[in-house]
Amino acid sequence: MNNFKKIGLSALAGSMALTSAQAFEAGVKVESQAVYSTAQGNEPGASEASNGKGIGVDTDIHFTGSGELDMGWTVSVSHVLDTAEAVTNSSTQMAVGMGSLGTFQFNQDGGASSNGIDDVLPFAYEEPWDPGMGTNEGNIFGSAVNQGSVTYKTPAFELPMGVTASLTADYDPQAGVAAPTPGAVGADGASGEAYTIKLAHESGLTLGGGNMKVGNTAARVGESAATGYAKYSNGGLTVGYQEFYYNAPSEGADTDGDGMAIAYT
Repeated sequence: MNNFKKIGLSALAGSMALTSAQAFEAGVKVESQAVYSTAQGNEPGASEASNGKGIGVDTDIHFTGSGELDMGWTVSVSHVLDTAEAVTNSSTQMAVGMGSLGTFQFNQDGGASSNGIDDVLPFAYEEPWDPGMGTNEGNIFGSAVNQGSVTYKTPAFELPMGVTASLTADYDPQAGVAAPTPGAVGADGASGEAYTIKLAHESGLTLGGGNMKVGNTAARVGESAATGYAKYSNGGLTVGYQEFYYNAPSEGADTDGDGMAIAYT
């Protein structure tokens, strides 16, 4: 990774300068992995395009930057570009770290804490559904508040008996809608919020869960979701169990399910 420094960067929010950064470090990371995949599906309506085999090389480029403000707070940014054929922005976040006060993170595309626990089961490479095998309601927890949202993360709290606890809250003024460009607004729609909790024990046991709620509109009423999980890690071995519930909007069918996994890495 190459590191670059720039002195005198100003952090702006709207048209108001918050404060000046003492130093700013930027970095670029290129993913390097080749993957051989095979797939065969027999679900109703499966096409021949869903079956077969192939070799692909990861084309993501990660740009990161971080700096410290004059009152000790930190600012960091992250952009991920997918350079396959047409270059697209696949992930963008900006975080403001406030020390013991926690962290605020602004999510242009991806980054909501709730969406980060949609599937926490252990894996050796990626989640089984990740390479395009399809998703279901259990894999999209928090997706409604994952674009154009803000996240608050508490510091980790030390509890008795070797337990640490952390909490997060996501808020999206336009739930389920792509984020507007800076300075622009979207059509007036329903907002959404989601909350998560994580309890980690020094033995390697982790318990966590979350709840998401989307406001009502004339076309969509009563959308909500919840998930909970347990994981245990010891050395390279990790086992996990997770349940989810999705209350579809309006008269859509509700869904619940569970999953379990074991991985050694």
